[in-house]
Amino acid sequence: MEEDGGSLLWLGDHNEASTVVRFLHGGGYIAPLLKGHLNWCRDVFLAAGAETGTKVAVAVLEYTLCPEARFPTQLRQAIGAVNTLLSSGFPPEKILLGGDSAGGISAAQLLCQIARPNALLPPIQTSRPLQAAFMVSPWLSRHTNDYSYQFNERIEILSSHTVKKSVAYLMGDNHNSCSMCDLGKLAFPIDSGTACFQGLDTAVRHLYITAGEQEVMKDQIVAFTEGVIKFNPKINVEFILQKEQAHYFILIEGQQGVPGICTEGMKAWNAKLSDPTDPTLSLQGVGWMTQKLIRAATITLQITQYSLPAEVFHGAEADENVVHINIEQTLTKNLKGTTEKRCLTNEWHEHSDWLFGKVRGKAKRASYEELGGDDLKAG
Repeated sequence: MEEDGGSLLWLGDHNEASTVVRFLHGGGYIAPLLKGHLNWCRDVFLAAGAETGTKVAVAVLEYTLCPEARFPTQLRQAIGAVNTLLSSGFPPEKILLGGDSAGGISAAQLLCQIARPNALLPPIQTSRPLQAAFMVSPWLSRHTNDYSYQFNERIEILSSHTVKKSVAYLMGDNHNSCSMCDLGKLAFPIDSGTACFQGLDTAVRHLYITAGEQEVMKDQIVAFTEGVIKFNPKINVEFILQKEQAHYFILIEGQQGVPGICTEGMKAWNAKLSDPTDPTLSLQGVGWMTQKLIRAATITLQITQYSLPAEVFHGAEADENVVHINIEQTLTKNLKGTTEKRCLTNEWHEHSDWLFGKVRGKAKRASYEELGGDDLKAG
């Protein structure tokens, strides 16, 4: 990795490992690796491997921080790390990659580079999809005008001001116009539109995404998840919306040294990857995602904002930790010139008589009557 400037820190014996995890820490490309990241890797990947009898090693990439280096230096180093693993003899079917926050967007960048190689960057030397990727509270966009920013900023550990400063550090003096340039699309693929979702099923087989119910980036993460599912039905997507949690609480658990619900949830997902007989691995797309969405009110908020097709939710099963989803109807209605689809659930009616709708990038509170009231049941 000397040519690229990054370095790999190994957890576990990579000479004995049959599966390897390429981990990139978050911190807005400004903050360094924390002990919580290492505890997280130990508790999720090494522990799960020991319990399933799988020899696992974790390659933690220490990339160059801003402002010493700006984008795309960090992406080049991440590509170099993946190519190092491939050239070391690890087959793509035994490689996982991902991270939290900035590490999450690094995973998205890498998957896009595998699916649609960009000539500005070195290619990733694989013709087969990786086993899995994980994105914990991924930082997916340079924009901060989503409703979840407005609503959660007062209780979150992140703010729009912090995100904007991080974008400036990462992209340099021209960050305000980065959405119009090639580097901007590489750094924040979701800002380039639906093109970022094309062909991702050629890059990865399984994808694990989490968002905190109370984090500012929630809306962007849900939108990204929906796009991946819509355009890549072959990818097994598991999406966890963590109740009453904010940005990357799994890291906070790691910092405290006490595995909690975030750590245990990801550990369970990782363990399933080692068990091809696990029936949940055959579930694909929204069907799997909805089984993991928690809390009826939150489910409806997400479905409402991003117009997920109602028909795919019918029959979703529930357990003690998962809300049963029963979509009554998808309604198309014009609000201030913007046509949107809204999905209504029985559970939501018990909580409130209004829905949140997303109109031109901003939230709108619409009453049950405004949406059509009892006429909804007629359609």
